[in-house]
Amino acid sequence: MKEGMRYLKSTLLTMPGVPYAAAELVSALLQISMLPGIKNSWVNSNAVRATAFILADMDLSIKAKELAESTVDKMKNGVEKAQVGFKSLAESVQGEVKDIVASLKAQVVEAIKD
Repeated sequence: MKEGMRYLKSTLLTMPGVPYAAAELVSALLQISMLPGIKNSWVNSNAVRATAFILADMDLSIKAKELAESTVDKMKNGVEKAQVGFKSLAESVQGEVKDIVASLKAQVVEAIKD
């Protein structure tokens, strides 16, 4: 792998200092498809270009999956926060209802005494 990376850098098919990712490798493959020995061969040129397109699609699939996972994680976090908030609200309302019921009972008892 390191030999391949050195070759791509030495022939300027990739940018020196830029980490390898699918987009950089797609660019290198498309440049390779334009080299004289490849360009003049329909089979070689199409094979290189097909590989570039497959690599680009794979990169998009990975990015889409990462985006979906991130979105789901954010939604889970939001739902968990909402659940905590609703639970707190329900506990607060329950306490207030108990106080109101106790007050009403006391009023009923007072009214009966009178």
